[in-house]
Amino acid sequence: METLIKTLLYEWKERQLPEVAPRENDLGKYLNQKVPKITAITGFRRVGKTYLVFDLIKKWLTDKNREQVVYINFED
Repeated sequence: METLIKTLLYEWKERQLPEVAPRENDLGKYLNQKVPKITAITGFRRVGKTYLVFDLIKKWLTDKNREQVVYINFED
C-alpha cells in the first residue's frame, strides 16, 4: 500500500491537468476557507465531477504548489 501511495504521489507531480470547460457550478468558495475541510462531490456517472475538481485544482495551483494540492482517484 505504501508503494502504491508513493507511486500515485509521484505521478501526480508529473501529471498535466486537462483543459476544463467553464461550468455553472463554482467551487471557488472552497479556495479560501478559514478551516480547510475535506469535501465530497457526489453525483451520477459521467456528469463532470472529476472535471469540476480539476477546475478547482487549477485555481488552487495559481498560488500553491503540487505538494500542497493532491488529487487521488480512489478507483486506482
